[in-house]
Amino acid sequence: MHRDDLIRQLHHYQAESIVDRLNASVILAFVLLNRSCFNAEHPPTRGDEKDDQMGHITGSAWLLSPDRRKVLLTYHKKLNKWLQLGGHSDGCPNVLETALREAREESGIANVQPLSNEVFDVDVHKIPGTATRPEHLHYDVRYILISPDTEEFVTSEESHELKWVSFEDVSQYSTEESVLRMVRKWQKNFLPPSAIH
Repeated sequence: MHRDDLIRQLHHYQAESIVDRLNASVILAFVLLNRSCFNAEHPPTRGDEKDDQMGHITGSAWLLSPDRRKVLLTYHKKLNKWLQLGGHSDGCPNVLETALREAREESGIANVQPLSNEVFDVDVHKIPGTATRPEHLHYDVRYILISPDTEEFVTSEESHELKWVSFEDVSQYSTEESVLRMVRKWQKNFLPPSAIH
C-alpha cells in the first residue's frame, strides 16, 4: 500500500509532549482513513464529510546550515509569515522526498540531503481559503535536512525573502509555536549543551 511507509514512520515517531502526540495521532488517523491523503487537488476529509476537515499531507524541511547552527526560513508570500520550507506532496507518497524537493525548489540549493530519514516533527494547521480552494488543513510531516558547504540560496516565487537564522534568533522572526517547537527539539536532542546559549 502506498501509505505504508508514512504509517510506519508515524508509528515510530517519538512524540515529546501531549500536543506532539496528539498531532501524530491525528495525522495517522487521517492517513489511515484517506487513500488520497497525498493529493491536494481534491482534498479528502477525515471521513466525516465536514468541509472544515478537508486537507492533505504536506512535507516540510528543517533545513540546517553546514555548521548546523542556523536554519533557513522563508517569509512566505501567501501566509506572510516566517516559516520552514515545505509544500504539497502532489500525489507523492514519499514525504521525505517531498520535503527534499520543496527545499531544493524553494532555496535553489541543489545538494540538500536528509540528516535523518525519520520524522523530526509533525503539525496540523489551517490554511486560509482562496478563490480557487476552500480553507483546509495541512497535515504536515517534517524532516531534518542539511545544506552542502555553501549558504548561497535563490529566493523562489513563493517567498518574499529567505534568511539563514541562528536558533537563538528564530523567535525574533517567527511567533509560530510549531517553528519554535522545532528550535527547542533541535537544541534539546541534537546540540551539545555547550552549544546552547
